Amino acid sequence: MAERVSLTVSAATLEWEPAELLRGADRADPAEPAAWALAGGCDWTSIESLRVISACFGDTAVAIAIARPAGAAGADADRVAGVRLAPGGPESVDDALVSTEYDSNGVVRRIGVELWPQSGTARRLAADRAGEPQTTAADGIRREATPMAFRLDGERGTGLHELVRPA
Repeated sequence: MAERVSLTVSAATLEWEPAELLRGADRADPAEPAAWALAGGCDWTSIESLRVISACFGDTAVAIAIARPAGAAGADADRVAGVRLAPGGPESVDDALVSTEYDSNGVVRRIGVELWPQSGTARRLAADRAGEPQTTAADGIRREATPMAFRLDGERGTGLHELVRPA
């Protein structure tokens, strides 16, 4: 499983080493550097923000990228891409419906996701905040990472919700 895992959403491509996606999501430490990298940068004139959701369930991981177009009025304009990393390799997600609840300070509290992978079998991903967010800035981006406790069809896992914007 040496091939990089890649997600392209709007004007951004995120890449993970498979082992880093599994390790990074499982560790769920918001103070650590991001487990992903922006391949070729990001066109911040067309994207207002990126949200990156990564979760690990033993030998399986899920990564979702959500791009909010610049000037968008709300979540209806968001673009979503996802991938499920299983022992057999990555499986693209054809569609992902994401619902996010925020607290009064604007910090993510809960996430619900319906994943529609290429296999056609829908999967449900849910998460609750498991710690306080940490904000870091590096390489021209500001990253707010919040640890989350995830469930994928009843299986428990850990991961992060990351809000990424230009610094």
